[in-house]
Amino acid sequence: MSDRGSEQTASYVELANKTYTTLVDAVSDANHRALAFGKSWLDLVTKPYAATSVEAAYRERLERANQLVDLTIETAQHAGTQAAKLGNQLAQHSSDWQTSVTQTMRGVMQTGASNLKYVGDAAGEAFNGVTKRVQDLAAQSTPVVAGTVKKN
Repeated sequence: MSDRGSEQTASYVELANKTYTTLVDAVSDANHRALAFGKSWLDLVTKPYAATSVEAAYRERLERANQLVDLTIETAQHAGTQAAKLGNQLAQHSSDWQTSVTQTMRGVMQTGASNLKYVGDAAGEAFNGVTKRVQDLAAQSTPVVAGTVKKN
């Protein structure tokens, strides 16, 4: 029985490690995406304008605004994809946890049932022993005749 318990404990440690690693990786990836977005946005905004005419300056500003919108959309799409992937991974981890807990509870219930059976058998044996002892005592004692009273 102790071998199964140690295997189960190792399984919980492994599951906790996988879940923790998944969450840390997700946070790390989100931070990297945010930093990359900030750097790209800053590069676009701080880039000097090369146009000298008013019309070219407007065109260049609209081009940069379009690039910023494209960058934002691309970043949001990537973040959504990563969030969906994280959701799938966490659902799988949840399923693994549920399976592990179910197996543990099944073992606990089987052990409990086994213990109850043992206690029931021991109580039955004890009851049979007491019954036999009472019967032996009853057989050894003298019968009391109705209407007679013992005097001391």
